[in-house]
Amino acid sequence: MGDATDHHKPKDNEKPNFYTKRNMAIQQVSESAEKLKSEFMEQMEVKLAAVINDVVHTMQEADAVDRYRINTSSTLSSSSSKEPGRVSRKVSVTGKLPEKVFVSRPSPLTELLRVTHFRTIHHIFIATLILIMLHTVILDLLEQNTVDLGLLRLMWAFGRPQMTLGILVALEFCGLVVLYPSFHLWAKLRHQVKPELTKMIDYIGALCFLIFLTGMMVIPGAIMWNNPLPPASGATVTMEQCRLLMKIYAFVRSNVPRVVKHTSSSPSPSQASPSKQKRQQELSSVSGKSLYPTESEEDGKERQEAEDVTKTSSSPSSSVQRRKRNGESAIFNTKKSEQEQLKSSSSSSNNVEGERTLGSDPNPSKERGAAWISWSDDKESCPSYSKYLYFYVAPTLIYKDNYPKTSYVRWDYVCWNFAQVLGCIIYANFILSRYSASYFINFGHPNHPMTVLQFCNAVFSMMLPGILGLILGFFLLLHSWHNAFAEMLCFGDRLFYKDWWNCSSFHMYYKTWNILVHDWLYTYIFKDAWEMGLAKYHKALPTILVFVISSLFHEYVLSFAFNFFFPVLLTLFGGFGLALTFVKNSDSASGNILMWLSLIAGSGILVSTYTMEFYARINCPVRIDDSAADFFTPRFWTCNAIVWN
Repeated sequence: MGDATDHHKPKDNEKPNFYTKRNMAIQQVSESAEKLKSEFMEQMEVKLAAVINDVVHTMQEADAVDRYRINTSSTLSSSSSKEPGRVSRKVSVTGKLPEKVFVSRPSPLTELLRVTHFRTIHHIFIATLILIMLHTVILDLLEQNTVDLGLLRLMWAFGRPQMTLGILVALEFCGLVVLYPSFHLWAKLRHQVKPELTKMIDYIGALCFLIFLTGMMVIPGAIMWNNPLPPASGATVTMEQCRLLMKIYAFVRSNVPRVVKHTSSSPSPSQASPSKQKRQQELSSVSGKSLYPTESEEDGKERQEAEDVTKTSSSPSSSVQRRKRNGESAIFNTKKSEQEQLKSSSSSSNNVEGERTLGSDPNPSKERGAAWISWSDDKESCPSYSKYLYFYVAPTLIYKDNYPKTSYVRWDYVCWNFAQVLGCIIYANFILSRYSASYFINFGHPNHPMTVLQFCNAVFSMMLPGILGLILGFFLLLHSWHNAFAEMLCFGDRLFYKDWWNCSSFHMYYKTWNILVHDWLYTYIFKDAWEMGLAKYHKALPTILVFVISSLFHEYVLSFAFNFFFPVLLTLFGGFGLALTFVKNSDSASGNILMWLSLIAGSGILVSTYTMEFYARINCPVRIDDSAADFFTPRFWTCNAIVWN
C-alpha cells in the first residue's frame, strides 16, 4: 500500500522541474487574468463615458431652459421698470431652447419585435386577422353565396381616384416646381440688389409666400367642398396637404435666417464698388484664374471628394458600421462613433447626391448666382435642390442640410413594411364593417329611433374597436409606412415615436405619440413663440398655441374626410386633452391606467359619434337649403335620431 501511494508523488530529482512548471502555469494564468481585467476595464470605461456624456448633454439642455426662464423673468422686470408700456422681445443666445438633433437609431418597435414575447403579440394580431377573414368568408358564402372580404367597401372608401390623383399632383407640383425656384430667386435678388432695396424684396417675398400658403390651403379645400370625396380619399388628400404645408414652412423658416446672414456677411460682386471690381478683374487676369470657380473645377473637386468618400467607406470602421447595420440596429455605443457616422453621412450626401450645376458656363467671370439652382452651400445662401428634394420625401418635418444615413437598402424589409400597411388597412376595414356598421347602419332613419339605453350601449361597445383602430392607425402610419420610406431613402433616424404606451401622464403621451409632428410643433411653433417672448405673459401660452393649431388641423382632416363638421375631436383634444397636459401623476402605475382609460373611452366616443353622424347624413333627408349651414350643422341633433325620454 505504501508503494502504491508513493507512486504518484514526485521523486527527489523531479521536484525542481515540477515546481518550475507549476509556477510557470500560475504566472500564465495571472497574466491572462490581468489582461482580461484590463480589457474589461477599458470597455467599461468607454461605455461609462458614453453614459456620462449623455447625462451631461441632457443636463446641459435642461440648464439652458432654466437659464432662459431666469433671463426671461429678469428681462421682463427690467423692461417693466424702464418702459412700462413696452415689452422686450429680445432673447439672449444662452436662453434659446435646444434644437432637434438627428441620430441614427431604429424605431422602438423594431427593437422590441426582436424579443420573443413581443414578437408573439405581433403574431397574435396576425392570427386574429386570419380568423376574422375566415369568419367573413364563411358568412359571405352562407348569406350571399359570394366572397366579398370587404373589397367593395374599400373600393368605395378610396373612390374617385381621378380627382384624388389630380389634387395630389397639383400639390406636388407646387411643392417641387414652384416653391424652390421662387425661394432661390428671392435669395439671389436679395444678394444682388442694393442694400436699401433689400427690405422691399423681403416684403414682396413674404407677401408671395403668404399667398402661396393660402392657396395651398384654400384651393384643395374648395375643390373638395364642391366635389366631395369618399372618406379614405379625402383623408389621403388632406393629410398630404398638411404634410406639404409643414414641409414647406419648415424649409422656408429654416433657410430665411441663413439667406439674411449670408447677405449681410458677404456682399455680392454686383454690390462691390467699381474700383474693387476693376481690381478683381486685374487679379484674375494676372493669375489666369477666375475668382469664381468654373464648372470643371467644381466637378473636379466633387470627384476628388467622392473618391475620398469611397475610400472612407471601404475602411474597417465603415465595415464595422455595415455589420452593425445588418442587424437593423443603428445605435452607436459611443459619442465618437456618432460623430463619425454624422460626418460620413454629411460628406456622402454632399457628394453622392450630385450637387452639380445645370450646364457649364464658358465665361469664367460670370457669376454663379445666375444659375437656376444653387449647388455650392459654401458660396450660395440657398441650399441645393438635391437637399431640398431629399428633405421633401424624407420621413421628417425638420429641415437639415444633412441627415444620418444607412449604408444600403434592405428591399425585403421595405416589402414587409408595405405588406403590414396593407394588412392594417384590411384589419381596420373588417373592424368597421363588423362593429360600427352593424350598430349604426339605421341611425337617423325616421322609423328606427335610438333610445338612450341603446346609445349608451353603442358607445361602450365601440370602445374596443376604437382603441384597436387607434393602435392600427399608429402601427400603419408611424411605424410601417415611415420605416418603409426611411429604408428606401437610407434615412438613419427612425425615432418616429417613443414608448407612449408606458406613459403615466398625457403631458408625456403627447410628446411621445408622434415624434414627427411633435418636433415640428416644438421647433417652429412652441420654440419660436417662446423665444419671441410669448411666455412672458404666461408660460402656458406657447402650449395653448400649439394645441390650438394641432386641434384645428386634426379637425380639418376629419371634416373633409367625412364631408361634415362635427367638432367632437376638437372638444376632446383641444379642451380636455389640453387640460390633462397640466396634470402630473407621481405614481406611474395609476397614471398609466388613467391614461389608457382615457384613451379607450375617448376612442369609443370618437368612433361612435362620427359613425352616427355619418349614417345620419345618409338616412336623414336634408332639411337645410344652404350647403354651408348644412356642412356645419350636425344631423345628429336636427334629425331627432335619439329619443331622450
